Amino acid sequence: MGLLDQNAVAPIVIINSIGVIINLLAMWLMRRGQVQSATIILLTTIYLLITYLNAIVFQSIHTFNVIAYFVLIPLVGLLLSRRSMNIFAILCIGTISIIFYFEWSGVLIPSYVRSAFDNVVLLFFAIGLILLRDNNYRTNTIVC
Repeated sequence: MGLLDQNAVAPIVIINSIGVIINLLAMWLMRRGQVQSATIILLTTIYLLITYLNAIVFQSIHTFNVIAYFVLIPLVGLLLSRRSMNIFAILCIGTISIIFYFEWSGVLIPSYVRSAFDNVVLLFFAIGLILLRDNNYRTNTIVC
């Protein structure tokens, strides 16, 4: 078995198709000059699609797409504002906590049980991304 449940392929393709259609709508809005609206639609869509995959398709937070929440938080800060980023961070942490609670209490039953090794790989992958980002930030900083 791989890292992806083979029964989840069809819902993932459908979710990706919906995401592409909404991205095209956001691009159309941007061309019309409504950049703020397009940004909000894009970020909200990404959040909802990730949440749908975690809560409905995989029914677990022990998947690799949970990292997308932590990628989305700085993206909100870059595209909107620091205040929006803080609100969105609280929203993402709350979402992950609720999904974890439902999984822990037995309401959500994961479609594919992952080993502890997968979780450790996920953890070190996230740490590696953070270190890589910090290293790139330090080497690309111009000191006056």
